[in-house]
Amino acid sequence: MPRCCIVTAYRNSEYAALAKLTLPRMQAFAARHGHELRVHRMEDTHLDRAWMKVPPILDALQGDFEFVVWLDIDALILRLDRDILDEAQPGIDLLVSWHGPDTAQPEGPTITPHYNAGIYLIRRSDWSKDFFARMLALHGQVKHTWSDQAALHLMLGLNESLGFGPDLADVADRAYVGRLDPAWNSIPGVAVSDDPVIHHFAGLPHATRLKLLRSNVAILEFYDSAPAPLRSALSRQINLWAATACEMHTLAEEAEKISGSRRKASARESARKLISHQQTVRPAIGPLRSASRWKRRSHPFRSGAGSSAIPPAIAAWRRRNPRPCPKAPTPPATAASP
Repeated sequence: MPRCCIVTAYRNSEYAALAKLTLPRMQAFAARHGHELRVHRMEDTHLDRAWMKVPPILDALQGDFEFVVWLDIDALILRLDRDILDEAQPGIDLLVSWHGPDTAQPEGPTITPHYNAGIYLIRRSDWSKDFFARMLALHGQVKHTWSDQAALHLMLGLNESLGFGPDLADVADRAYVGRLDPAWNSIPGVAVSDDPVIHHFAGLPHATRLKLLRSNVAILEFYDSAPAPLRSALSRQINLWAATACEMHTLAEEAEKISGSRRKASARESARKLISHQQTVRPAIGPLRSASRWKRRSHPFRSGAGSSAIPPAIAAWRRRNPRPCPKAPTPPATAASP
């Protein structure tokens, strides 16, 4: 039985194109180091693409493996010469890469220091089984854009990364978690390592991510034989492209927000003017409408009603103010008979 099981999952309808680029490298890496690779196609799950990792991880933890490695489907293994099990630390059951100015080179927009949940190195233990079972129980309860990654921070009491207030002290789970070298989770355009083992193309629009992955796959042969300075230069170029794409995406989102705000402001102003117009016009139109309705109801030539249909107040006013009858025209004078 292999010591390690590498696990990944994806929906074929969403990420088949990415899987064609990343899975061959995962297979080569597993074969090189004698690990087992499990690929789950999660077509029928109710979980979204971020949360769908947890059930396959729990399934692998029920096996006889000593370690379980989770890889997001958009993670491209660059180097086959390094084994992730060399990163294992005594007494630590979960290793995750921490992305902050103290561990990685920030690229593109400023980021909040945080753990990135795209790559896990997990030691099979009672704690790790319980930890990921508790994480799955939080599905649908954590209101944050980071999904399962937010649940990870919440369980570790790292509220500051989520914007939920200060970090909690004395969180028991934190004693079992350590930091994985960011070389195993280098995110182009976000937080990068000098000499990465894995490029994790996270946080990019799907079309951009696919283009960058194809460009990176085209130069993979150099990572297997090139010296470290050349590998770093190649990765740096990918990072620059990704950083530019991230910046353009951010600018497009900001422009859309501004445009949306302007449309909303214009709609609010139009509604305000309409309400103001209605409030000005209605008092003037109201009496006219009332008079018009009264005429349709009570006019003797239209409704057949006689004078009895005239409101009493108007009849009394007419009695007090009678209209003078017009005088009959005076007949023209005729000439006297002789």
